[in-house]
Amino acid sequence: MKGVSMDSTEQQILALIKEKTGVPEVSRSSTWEQLGVDSLDVAECLMEIEEKFNVTIPDTDANNMKSVGEVIDYVEKKKK
Repeated sequence: MKGVSMDSTEQQILALIKEKTGVPEVSRSSTWEQLGVDSLDVAECLMEIEEKFNVTIPDTDANNMKSVGEVIDYVEKKKK
């Protein structure tokens, strides 16, 4: 089922970002700024997401991602 895999992608990314940043509450609408992470933290999160989901996120795309939801949507599109 399509919905199940999308949920699991979303849940996995949220869990990964929580673990990496140490921020207990992370949602799709969370921005990197709200999470209080710097560009290095963002880069580390994205590298781990790339590795986990076997996708490539070019720097130009990564720089445009301001919220966690944008990252999730991007990974879901790339995985297909």
